[in-house]
Amino acid sequence: GAFLNSLVWIDDVEFVLGNNVAVTASPDPVRAGELVQVAVLVTNRTNSSQQYTVNAVVPNHTTVAAGAIGSGGVCNATPCVAGSTITWTGSDVFIGAGQNGDVTFAALVDTVNAPAAGTVLSTAVTAQGGYAGDGGTATADVRVTLADLSLGLMNAPMPVAPGELLSYRAAWGNASGSVTPALELSMAVPAGTSF
Repeated sequence: GAFLNSLVWIDDVEFVLGNNVAVTASPDPVRAGELVQVAVLVTNRTNSSQQYTVNAVVPNHTTVAAGAIGSGGVCNATPCVAGSTITWTGSDVFIGAGQNGDVTFAALVDTVNAPAAGTVLSTAVTAQGGYAGDGGTATADVRVTLADLSLGLMNAPMPVAPGELLSYRAAWGNASGSVTPALELSMAVPAGTSF
């Protein structure tokens, strides 16, 4: 920074080259023996196309089968167990200026020595573009549950005529008797209707 006319401080501005990394993992919660679907979205915020290298850490208490790694990703271990790194590079993550690219994998939650209810399964992702400083990180977590959850949604009448009232009824259950973590249920209002 520098002083201007000895009265105003002008601070240095750091320009960060551009990508944004987001990662999602679902379902949440998850049970032993189920697949956690992990999706990574990289946004190239630079003004030129770039090749990225994306690294994702396999979540704790999971294993990833070779066929469950999308878009040409390669695991650094066989089998691809918790803590291993899956890497995508080259044309699999060549992203145009202002565009998005995505990579995916599915991790199977262990059934032998299964994680306890409430255990957090975490993955960390890094993406690095071709310019210095053009990188990002993101994480995603899911929780393990022993609950056997169910959700049903019914609507009536079917079909519904314009101007007619459309009713929804949700039924929620937990057949396991295990405590379920706090969950939130939401539903978008269907197009062409009001609430």
